[in-house]
Amino acid sequence: KKQKKELIQSPKGMHDMLYGDIGYLERVLEIAKDIAGFYGFLPIKTPHLEHAELFLRPLGETSDVVEKEMYTLRTKGGDFLALRPENTAGIVRAYFENGMQSWPQPVKLYYEGAFFRHDKPQKGRFREFRQFGTEVLGGDDAVLDALVIKIAYLILRELGFKNTIININSIGDKNCRPAYKKELTNYYKKKFNYLCKDCKRKL
Repeated sequence: KKQKKELIQSPKGMHDMLYGDIGYLERVLEIAKDIAGFYGFLPIKTPHLEHAELFLRPLGETSDVVEKEMYTLRTKGGDFLALRPENTAGIVRAYFENGMQSWPQPVKLYYEGAFFRHDKPQKGRFREFRQFGTEVLGGDDAVLDALVIKIAYLILRELGFKNTIININSIGDKNCRPAYKKELTNYYKKKFNYLCKDCKRKL
């Protein structure tokens, strides 16, 4: 007897998006694009595949994204590529590659699309996920940071979230960050034997 062929299912951590979910996604994106556009942000679309080095440089070879989460491949021509795990690096590349530094500064961009991380999928999280985000390049005024936070808040409010609280954290500036880093390193050196293998290497 011929054995029944096993039905091929979607890969672990990937999922189909059906009609109902697509409607929700499109509504979220419509609101997000309208609000970002109102504040002068322009749309950008970057490739799903980028040179892996693009993420290795800024994130560091020991970052969780690089070590555990990137989907990488070697092309027939020998290029080492990665499915994008995030979009900041790709947008910075596009900024310089397309001569945006000659545009009026700062350049305000928004994006949406699929991203890929080979992390252990948890409930409600997927290895292919969709994300909306904003980036501001060519300016260092704190008002721009506040604008990005405001846009995120307005999107949530427009979607119907009530009583939203925003917590703002900081890793410090160039003056106080070195002292904090020194204190942090000294603290973990005393706890070295209790750290996992990965954390010991990073320290």
